[in-house]
Amino acid sequence: MLVPDNQKWLQILFSLHPSSALKHALPRILTVVVVAVFITWAELDSKWITLDLTPLPFSLIGLALSIFLGFRNNTSYDRFWEGRKLWGRVVNDSRSFARQATLYVDDAEEDVAKMVRGVAGYVHVLRQHLRGEPVGAGLEHLLPGELLATLPGSTNPPQRVLAFVTHQLAWLYRAGRLHQIHLVELEETLDRLTDHQGGCERIKATPIPFTYTILIHRLTAVYCFTLPLGIVADVGALTPVVTAIVSYAFFGLDDLGSEIEDPFGMDPADLPLMSICNNIERNLMEHIGGDVPAKVQAENGVLM
Repeated sequence: MLVPDNQKWLQILFSLHPSSALKHALPRILTVVVVAVFITWAELDSKWITLDLTPLPFSLIGLALSIFLGFRNNTSYDRFWEGRKLWGRVVNDSRSFARQATLYVDDAEEDVAKMVRGVAGYVHVLRQHLRGEPVGAGLEHLLPGELLATLPGSTNPPQRVLAFVTHQLAWLYRAGRLHQIHLVELEETLDRLTDHQGGCERIKATPIPFTYTILIHRLTAVYCFTLPLGIVADVGALTPVVTAIVSYAFFGLDDLGSEIEDPFGMDPADLPLMSICNNIERNLMEHIGGDVPAKVQAENGVLM
């Protein structure tokens, strides 16, 4: 996620941040400008071709394309925001589990700490699961080695971690250190974590229909590359400039929708899952008196 450091208007205006639409769309914009320069030269200087196309078709197509791009970007942002709300609930329920376990379990500080570390490990495993990263990597301080060894071969590693925490709860209940009512309440908190995970997996596994994305990409490319044909007669020598501005708008919106479509990815505009997981781990470790890790900092204005 982009975290600009209180940049002023002019700094934002001329920003060349790695995730900016200008940098992603620049090759296509330059190609369109080259085509526009050639068409302008052919119309104004060479005299070997005369273009009398009316701009009306481009106005109509541009209006329709704007509506399509707006709809797609709204859909992408809905997915992004829903993912953020789901992870906000993961944060809240992780904290609730640590608080409940500490309060409800009798004379078992070590066992409580093991479960709380398990939940902290769970959120990291969920992040790795959603991002396609090596599952369990770097979590030796939170999860036991025998559990970590089983994660790479599991069909759903986060649920295996939650099963480990549930087994700990069942053991404490059978040992008489946890009341049945409190067992049910703690299990309900774990069930909510499972629900949030299912919501994230639904977003991850159900992208915007690819045929719709293809249509948007093709319409955007055709419109931008043919635009000089419709405006050169009226705009003249400024055709490449106008084409560059319009292409930046359409290609930029197209790229933005693609970037936030998967909110759990590694693009700079995606959710800062590493920071969120680090924040959960810091809260939970402080709750049980464990070693609190350092806070994840933004690098080059990007918080991963």
